[in-house]
Amino acid sequence: MRFETANVFDLLSALPNRSYDYIILDPPAFTKSRRTVDAALRGYKQINLRAMRLLPRGGYLATCSCSHFITEELFCQMLRSAAFDAKVSLRQIEARQQAADHPILWNVPQTNYLKFYLFQIV
Repeated sequence: MRFETANVFDLLSALPNRSYDYIILDPPAFTKSRRTVDAALRGYKQINLRAMRLLPRGGYLATCSCSHFITEELFCQMLRSAAFDAKVSLRQIEARQQAADHPILWNVPQTNYLKFYLFQIV
């Protein structure tokens, strides 16, 4: 097992294809405002697309977003688009949200911020 800290955009471009069993993408919030949602979605798509291309069939991708302006619907649309462009199929293993110590208050949309998915490349 090897752990690295790097700029994910640079690192994912430099890694050899199909040589990893598991990739975890846990970036900081890519947007803190509605004005930058489109740019954030492009960033999320870029790292997810690159990670999907690095994984062989049977490999696992854990990916998340903590940007509350990136809704679950937008995040899922981005993941579908990345998988299509990477020419892979995703089998969802798990979907999660933040832990109970970060409660989601339905009258405060900002509290529903964490999206986490675990996929297998099939």
